[in-house]
Amino acid sequence: MIGIILPHLGARIPLTFFLRVIGLAGVLSVGCTALYVVSLHGGDRLSCSAADALMVATPLVVGVSTTSPGSRRMRAVLALAIVLPAAVASSSLLLPAEVSHIVRIAAVTLACALGALLAFTSVTVPRRSVAAIVVSMTTYAVYSLARTVVALSPAATSDVARTVFSHAASAGVATACVLLIGVAVVLVRRSPHPDLTGGGTSWTRLVVGDWRAAIRTHGTPTVLALVSELRSAARDLDPSSVDVHRGVDVPCPAALPAVSRVLRETYGWGPENFALLRTPEPLPRPTWSSIPAARPSDAADG
Repeated sequence: MIGIILPHLGARIPLTFFLRVIGLAGVLSVGCTALYVVSLHGGDRLSCSAADALMVATPLVVGVSTTSPGSRRMRAVLALAIVLPAAVASSSLLLPAEVSHIVRIAAVTLACALGALLAFTSVTVPRRSVAAIVVSMTTYAVYSLARTVVALSPAATSDVARTVFSHAASAGVATACVLLIGVAVVLVRRSPHPDLTGGGTSWTRLVVGDWRAAIRTHGTPTVLALVSELRSAARDLDPSSVDVHRGVDVPCPAALPAVSRVLRETYGWGPENFALLRTPEPLPRPTWSSIPAARPSDAADG
């Protein structure tokens, strides 16, 4: 978490941040499974406590991935993603097994519910991916909540409870939820942002208009950086946006307001930057064109 999340808290490409952190969540889930296997086959209490911590951390990291890296809530979510797993690990080491079991499943319930809420309110992740994450997190939150309630009731020792909440059943539900998170990652490439509602054949081209004047005013490195930010903002909104000479094509006939909002809020663009933008007439493009066009040197005429 320290090596992957913290260096990218100021990232200016939220979708890239999502993909990096959701990948970390996948690694944590694999590590959790491996540690539980070790624990069930003669491992000590330390391996079990580490597995419990990773089981709680994974849904919280999913929640971190759907949170804008520059938002105010990020620090609180990240702090919880560190403190809650640590508390669960401590309870696994220090408390009786029956008590630590209840603490763990209650913490997992909270973590999954929070992960679902953060995903549902996300403005940086495509909605189809959000839907898959919300279904995954909500499913395991409900399962864990039922498991917590049963564990605190006299029905905890019944045959039905032992079957429904056995290690095999829990592993099966967890695996299905993890696979659904994988589907969310796949859908990122296929999902347009809700702010873009084009028909798929009419595109908006956003470019730096007077290139020579922009170079004279701002310098080549700054203008090239602005072009890069323009392309990144468009791809944050719709991953199928296509890089073109000095700008980007967005698969929507009226993409300028949405892209401008991202440039202003995420990349800090001001009036002097927006003054460089030009929007030629919408361009027809084949609906199957999703591979970025070759990039000629943007500085060629500089």
